Amino acid sequence: MPRFIGKSIPRLEDERFVTGRGRYTNDIPPPDACFAYVLRSPHAHARIRAIRIEPARACPGVLAVLTAADYAADGHKGIAQFANTADAVEPQKPAFGGSPDHFVFEHPQAVLADERVRYVGEPVALIVAHTLDQARDAAEAVEVDYEILPAVVSIEDALKPSAPQLWDGAPGNISLRARYGNAEAVARSFAAAALVIERDLPNQRIVNCQMEPRAASGLYDPAEDCYTLIAGGQGVVRHRGALSGALGVPPAKVRVVSPDVGGGFGSRSLLYPEFVLVVWAAKRLRRPVRWNSDRTEAFLSDFQGRDMSVRIAAAFNRRGRLLAARYLIDGNLGAHPAAFVSLNNYRRLATTVYDLRSVDVNVRGVLTNSTPTCPFRGAGRPEAMFVMERLLDLAAERLHIDRIEIRRRNLIGKSQLPYRTAMGLTYDSGDFHGNMAAALARAEWESFPQRRKTSRHAGRLRGIGVANYIEAPVGAPYERVVLTVKPDGQVEMICGTQSSGQGHETVFAQVAADLLDVPLGSVKLLTGDSREVEKGGGTHSARSMRLVGTLLVEACDKILAQARGLAAELFATAEPEINHSDGFF
Repeated sequence: MPRFIGKSIPRLEDERFVTGRGRYTNDIPPPDACFAYVLRSPHAHARIRAIRIEPARACPGVLAVLTAADYAADGHKGIAQFANTADAVEPQKPAFGGSPDHFVFEHPQAVLADERVRYVGEPVALIVAHTLDQARDAAEAVEVDYEILPAVVSIEDALKPSAPQLWDGAPGNISLRARYGNAEAVARSFAAAALVIERDLPNQRIVNCQMEPRAASGLYDPAEDCYTLIAGGQGVVRHRGALSGALGVPPAKVRVVSPDVGGGFGSRSLLYPEFVLVVWAAKRLRRPVRWNSDRTEAFLSDFQGRDMSVRIAAAFNRRGRLLAARYLIDGNLGAHPAAFVSLNNYRRLATTVYDLRSVDVNVRGVLTNSTPTCPFRGAGRPEAMFVMERLLDLAAERLHIDRIEIRRRNLIGKSQLPYRTAMGLTYDSGDFHGNMAAALARAEWESFPQRRKTSRHAGRLRGIGVANYIEAPVGAPYERVVLTVKPDGQVEMICGTQSSGQGHETVFAQVAADLLDVPLGSVKLLTGDSREVEKGGGTHSARSMRLVGTLLVEACDKILAQARGLAAELFATAEPEINHSDGFF
């Protein structure tokens, strides 16, 4: 019987957290550090005619005032965010591209705006001083001559023929365009349908708000010509690669340390301009440089989420069976194409758990004068579920079919498994009818009308809804675990994922301790330092336990096999005669 796996136990990391001994970025101040403040654009779209920094340089305590011209003069580049990541099913190819129906435009994200600003909050200059207050005061002395330009912040406005163009390589402000499915088959189904429903269903933009605001410290070692970034994130390997690319140095010259992290949710997967700025400034000043954002700054500058609009048209027969659907999925990417992940996830799961064989799916990534967006909490999957479930409720109302019954008639049945969706995913297992039935029973669905009546008499409102959801395993398709048994009996794990509150120290130890049959407290997790974590895909898309758990099983099996062979040699006996218990052979 497992001693730890599946058991509810006190988390190993919680003692230090609840006693205030967590080590977040701002809890690790480098000695002799100075402070940075970022001057940001107050305009959504404007041309920078001139920046006058001399008055700010003369302010008390100021060590440097840096602009895009300084950054370029040092030979550095924008951040390659790799918006078009690997496909989750076929990781050897990108998610979008390779088809005449696909257009992809990617552009490095500016670390400091040069010539034009494209969203409110975009970094324009970096002020470094002995104290944060001195840097903030000096920022007010920087004079920026802006020529305000027409701006577009909505998908609809950005797609108008008269809209200003944000980037030369993205005609019509389109950064991504792709088409899937069978348009001819869909047209035939629509012609024969008893009911066609068409709706525009938006999913509004959200701002991120983690427990721990973003912060970063940059250090430079002139003797080794190496950079160190200390910043909370969702994976040090990706940050090291993006940072080394922006600085134009080999990854071996860059160290990224991600200590305790107070919340991720997707937005901390990408590298931020401020992270590049602090290490660049540290080299220029030969001193550590610290930066941290306040809440207002974070709401302007942190990558945001959602902001997707879907036009859905669906054809039904008289019994409420889905025959075909047309999708136009538009995602507001903001001013820089940072991530297509949400659009790809939506596209792959557009039909959700329903038996819909005929689709015509158009995907567009739209550039606007707004903060760039990135994957956030489900990244396109909740949006897809919302649209399908809303569509079924609308159809049920029009066809006078019970909203539960219309779902029963369209859910994929167990007898249809394995089921290949119109978007190419294979569902190899599942009981979608059983899941919905269990949820309805738990919610006491049948007795709800009486509860609503009782509430109404008491002057209260009561509502109820139902939605069927499916989660697709996505995210970086590689991970690495190094497991070492030390001479003192301690077991050391090095993992490429990064906890931002999920309890990795506990759950990974539960698996390793059970498999190796050792005490839970003897298993220690090392993560969040690129000196130790050579490879790894980071934490996102519910991938940590899915991948690390698998690798821990393989690693523990290899260690036990190796140890059994050594024990057999030591005891001069056959391996089948060797017993393993309580960590001993």
